[in-house]
Amino acid sequence: MAILHAEGIEKRYGARTVGPVSFMLAAGETGLVLGGSGSGKSTLLDLIHGTRRASAGAAVLHIGGWRRDLFNLSVPELVAARRAAIGYCTQFLPAIPGRTGLDLARQVAPSVAAEAVFERLALPPRIWNLPASSWSGGEKQRLNLALAALRRPPLLLLDEPFAALDRALHPVLRSFLTDLAEEGTALLIALHHAEDGLPAARTLVSLNQPAKG
Repeated sequence: MAILHAEGIEKRYGARTVGPVSFMLAAGETGLVLGGSGSGKSTLLDLIHGTRRASAGAAVLHIGGWRRDLFNLSVPELVAARRAAIGYCTQFLPAIPGRTGLDLARQVAPSVAAEAVFERLALPPRIWNLPASSWSGGEKQRLNLALAALRRPPLLLLDEPFAALDRALHPVLRSFLTDLAEEGTALLIALHHAEDGLPAARTLVSLNQPAKG
């Protein structure tokens, strides 16, 4: 059964349009959203997460006995749904000046041992207690993923998770994401090319052209 059912999702910016997009994503499945720069990959993830408001369509999240269209939730309901069920790894870490990586992790998931996740993502212990704003781009990207995955959400959205990483770190990230999927997390990953994803991934959406307009 699908954990996420997207139906006719569309975002209009005047004459410019992203979508319509429809797909289904099951628990433990890895789905890809493919497309070049400006095609609308990040916009689609933002719409599902609720960071932007869709112009049309539905994004139905089904977890256990809970089944709701994310686009029809009130703000408090959407915040609660994100906290309980949705993780989002964007391309940019919203690091608060002076806050360390461990500070941010404890804020997101106080009861989770973040150190084990940091180690899985090859984040060196010497930086854990340094301000996250001072970390390198690749370190921030892995921290962003750690923060999104700490609570083991049923649905994890990832926007270009390999973009800031050295090639040598790609297997580390693939191994971590594969384990999440095997544990039941549904992954929706936005990428430029399918070969950058996971071996078991399935292309759900192809946005090969810039957004219409």
